Amino acid sequence: MGLQFGLALFNDCAHIGRSAGGPAIQRVAEQGNPEAFPFPRALRVGPFDFSFSGLKTAVLRLVQELQVQQGAKIEAHGQKLVDAAVAPEVQSSLPIKDIAAGFQAAAVGVLVEKTARAAEQFGAVQVLLAGGVAANKLLRHEMTRLLPVPVRYPPVALCTDNAAMVAS
Repeated sequence: MGLQFGLALFNDCAHIGRSAGGPAIQRVAEQGNPEAFPFPRALRVGPFDFSFSGLKTAVLRLVQELQVQQGAKIEAHGQKLVDAAVAPEVQSSLPIKDIAAGFQAAAVGVLVEKTARAAEQFGAVQVLLAGGVAANKLLRHEMTRLLPVPVRYPPVALCTDNAAMVAS
């Protein structure tokens, strides 16, 4: 849920499309440089806790800074993410691909790190990814590459948002 929520928030901030946050971000991020913008990793409160609020704010502030550099006048403080609309003429000149790639890398990095820590501490013999976030290619790849136990996930077509399943 964490990555999907974070991706939806990024989608709201960068306004890269009106489709579901995760798939839209992944498509754009695949074309970007994840190291172009060093976004912060999630708050490290406890060994398994995380928050994407700092990441969300970092994206918002970066987009605002880039807009100002392009001559746009914006409300820098006290602005809510959902109100941070990017004008279409400014949006086209923003490095959205790199922002998306950096955002996705930061979110995935934290999820992989926290999952690896939990798997080790609790002696997991495998990890299962489920829900909408399990469709993310980078998350699948990094979990499989970095976890010391097998990582299982369903086919992408079966990775749906849990909220949709509950609502039906």
